[in-house]
Amino acid sequence: MLLAALAVALQLQGAPAPDLHPPPDIFSGTAALDFLSDDRESLRGIRRVLLSINVPDEAAAAIDVGRLRSTAAFRLEQAGIEVVDQRNVEDPILVLSVRLLLEESRGRSTGRVLYRVYADLLQLVRLADLDGGARLMLASTWHAGSFGAIDSSAVHSLVERADEVIDAFTTDFSHVNQR
Repeated sequence: MLLAALAVALQLQGAPAPDLHPPPDIFSGTAALDFLSDDRESLRGIRRVLLSINVPDEAAAAIDVGRLRSTAAFRLEQAGIEVVDQRNVEDPILVLSVRLLLEESRGRSTGRVLYRVYADLLQLVRLADLDGGARLMLASTWHAGSFGAIDSSAVHSLVERADEVIDAFTTDFSHVNQR
């Protein structure tokens, strides 16, 4: 009996204690991201950008892309950023995108649209090469956006979401580029 109790005790002692707080999955959207640097710093010293607007064809009737572009360009210029039509190699690209997906339930449209409105600042970055050289590429150094669901008749309201994303960009830009 004593031998059986000793064997059970040794088995329990060798088993690892259950982890009550498992580490966050690094690929999860809810993982702690404090290891990332502040995106704002990538905006320091920017003076010019090429503005690219991406709106899907199915939203073009509801979203006036010309108005969206002119409003975004005006807000960027008010913040002190020159908006160019042709970029130099070192000029970043601010890409404003609208994505839509018709919501369906049991194969039928619900009359709602899932949306995502976001912007990325693409800048030329230098990557170390294994041969001691360097490679240059465009990479997203700043990102903001929103997503949600709206009635399909309210797609035009996504212009307001786009304006909010541009405002987030100009706010972050102004924060690191005091005039």
